[in-house]
Amino acid sequence: MKVLLVADLFSPYVGGIEVLADRVVPALQKRGTDFMIVTGHHYLHLPDEAILNGSKMYRFPFRATLEAGGPFQILELRKRVRKLIADFAPDLVHHFSTGPSTFFIHSGGVPTVTSLQQRIQENCKKPDSLIYRTLEESDWITTCSEYLKREVEALLPGKVGTCAAVLNSIPLPEVAPVPLPAGAARLLALGRLTDQKGFDIAIKAMPEILKNAPEVTLRFAGDGPLREPLAALASEFGVQGSIEFLGTIGRDRVIEVLNESSMVVMPSRWEGLPVAAVEAAVMARPIVATRVDGIPEIVLDGETGLLIDTESPQQLAAAVCRLNQNRELAESMGRRGREHARTHFSLATCVDGYERVYRRFDPERVGEISGQ
Repeated sequence: MKVLLVADLFSPYVGGIEVLADRVVPALQKRGTDFMIVTGHHYLHLPDEAILNGSKMYRFPFRATLEAGGPFQILELRKRVRKLIADFAPDLVHHFSTGPSTFFIHSGGVPTVTSLQQRIQENCKKPDSLIYRTLEESDWITTCSEYLKREVEALLPGKVGTCAAVLNSIPLPEVAPVPLPAGAARLLALGRLTDQKGFDIAIKAMPEILKNAPEVTLRFAGDGPLREPLAALASEFGVQGSIEFLGTIGRDRVIEVLNESSMVVMPSRWEGLPVAAVEAAVMARPIVATRVDGIPEIVLDGETGLLIDTESPQQLAAAVCRLNQNRELAESMGRRGREHARTHFSLATCVDGYERVYRRFDPERVGEISGQ
């Protein structure tokens, strides 16, 4: 089966969606799916064409063209992409993310699957928005959490029956989790440094945390447009000496950093189902996170971590201090989190989910889903 996979960004960019795609695509290739990947350029200087495990990848300046290009440039880019699709002649177009790339892709009658990886923002729930139209016109929709599935079906009742939750997941790392480090807590904030992640709340919580435990440290693993503003905020709150910015790190290093940490803090303002939370749980790290969107599906409050309200440095500080003062509780939550992640968020289950959706549009295999 030939699938045109569209993603706003792809490896070597690092983010939850990019990490997930980088794992799901090779797994589906091994099961016989022939991919062509269309993705976008951003801040890295990457070639326009590449090969991923035998599949061609094409990168286009989707974001820059929308931001700075005029009507002529937009039309020209659409023509280039349209020709590429026509030459590949896919059986299915899969929008793995919804963003600038979506604007340029027209399937031309080819069945379309759209994967929703984030909460639908209020301004995108209007019928004239790009995301609304993309979801409405899709032949099938997948969501990264059960929460998002319910949200889609409430917004578009006609999609009930053609929407499935395919939970974000990761392969089980070869490196085993080590015991939580001794002494004061080592906090880890893992993800892009953007407003969505709410990392400013973590910095604002640090004075209260340090008042109770002066040796606590907070590390940010990831990069993004808010790195300098977050560093400035740390200085403003007088906690810069307890904070470290690691920048973008490779996947192997993510596992190492998790093993070096006592807990993961995730004060997100909105999410889909964050891959970083699955990674933390698999490595037996308790998680302090906001109770938004799909997070409660991976962070079970009082069992695998602690849930707090958004925009609350006070609640974040209280939750961190509680776990810092009760190592046995933190260890117990970490163990339960690992078991929960291994049971419900395995990569094989995720790949199975996408393969079942693909089969619905594969003329050679459609009979295999009879009765599903």
